[in-house]
Amino acid sequence: MRDFAALFSGPLRQLPDVSRPLIARPVGLVRPCSMLSILSWNLLAPPYMRRQHDAESEAEWTSRAQLQIAQVAERRPDVIGLQEFWSENTAFVGMWTQWARSSGYW
Repeated sequence: MRDFAALFSGPLRQLPDVSRPLIARPVGLVRPCSMLSILSWNLLAPPYMRRQHDAESEAEWTSRAQLQIAQVAERRPDVIGLQEFWSENTAFVGMWTQWARSSGYW
């Protein structure tokens, strides 16, 4: 078994820009395969931003969430994985739920 701590330690590296999707083609595949798109995003929920939350910061997180939803909507992935999702905030959950239902994810 590989030592994953050693494998993923060290400085962060930026991945090169890929202009076309990478598709793995198993040996012996006789029929075309369809693509599955996966989006994984760390949303950085406001409680983790380490600052005071007041009325102004609520406007900031609302605007940020709207921009994040727009980015996900533009990409239309088949599978969406969101980290640091602010599940304790009903308004935040409601924004994402409304979008997911109207976009066919729910």
